[in-house]
Amino acid sequence: MIKVLHLITSLDTGGAEITLRRLLSRFNRQKFQNIVVSLTCDGPVGAQIRELGVPVHVIGMRRGVPSPSGFWLLWRLICQERPAILQTWLYHSDLVGYFLGRAAGVNSIVWNIRCADTGDMYSRGIRRLTFKALVHFSPRIDTIIANSYAGRAHHEACGYLSSHWQVVPNGYDTEQLRPQAAARSWLIGEADLESDDFIIGIVARFDPLKGHEIFLQAASMFAANRSRAKFVMVGSGLEESNIKLMALIDKYGVRKRVRLLGERTDISRVMSGFDIAACTSHSEGFPNMVAEAMACGIPCVATNVGDVERLMDGTGWLVTAGDPAAVTAAWKEAADLSPALRQRVGKEARARIVERYSLDATTLRYEEIYSALAETSASRPA
Repeated sequence: MIKVLHLITSLDTGGAEITLRRLLSRFNRQKFQNIVVSLTCDGPVGAQIRELGVPVHVIGMRRGVPSPSGFWLLWRLICQERPAILQTWLYHSDLVGYFLGRAAGVNSIVWNIRCADTGDMYSRGIRRLTFKALVHFSPRIDTIIANSYAGRAHHEACGYLSSHWQVVPNGYDTEQLRPQAAARSWLIGEADLESDDFIIGIVARFDPLKGHEIFLQAASMFAANRSRAKFVMVGSGLEESNIKLMALIDKYGVRKRVRLLGERTDISRVMSGFDIAACTSHSEGFPNMVAEAMACGIPCVATNVGDVERLMDGTGWLVTAGDPAAVTAAWKEAADLSPALRQRVGKEARARIVERYSLDATTLRYEEIYSALAETSASRPA
């Protein structure tokens, strides 16, 4: 039995957290024992992981505030569990996991790269120091997994040095994420829409990198000549209580056209009701939103960031990041297709996810990496 301790920054809803939960649902439990530790808080994903029967521990540190007592608790937990592999998720966990994992005598430490561009976020303050430390210690990590080729290339350009890279794209449960015939009627009722509305949707937490302002700019331009256009926004922070978001909606004059659904757990049903799914991100590694919409058979218009072009492979519309006019033009092109042709694009998109990005295939790659590390560790001289 190979024990793997997964250290993650938090268990709120996010791409890394959801990917971890999905992997844990498919691991071979005859061969792997998984444990999850959150550095900061518990959250919706923590509850979902517990439902899988996987132990979850919460250290309770405050975000961005180093805590000696928290480090002590984590070190003791690692020593008690004695995992063969420490898998860390996201930068702060990577750095903390490296120091405490080595101090606790863990044989193999694995980092996980989840983005393709660090942007300005890690250019100053404590985050800059964190990233510089990660660059410095990267040669000492047993394996670095990236979920995109773009992510690996960016981090190598930033100075990450490792001869043990693995690129493992996100995987998707295509039985759960699938077209739903009744979804459109349900979404019309849920979002107070009309049966003849043309629905363009975005699913992404409220974050500058996700390009919600670009989405709203494009919505304003597209709606000028489309009386039935409606725009559904889904994700954490996409609610009327968000003052910044509402200011943007009013800035572009689309309040009557936009529907805010906030954070949802029924993403497959929501997405299956869209006519088009939009990704207007300024930066991504391997965007779950695009792959999930494709799995649901929904045509996508997405910015050409990260591995999006590799993911879509001609089954949707690629546009330049930060260009609302390009987004609008692609929406118009998609909207001008007959429903049958749009459905065909959606079918081709789903087929690509089924064939290339299944959850079983991704889980198997993680299992192979962990098995190889455990075997190498066992063969080392005592």
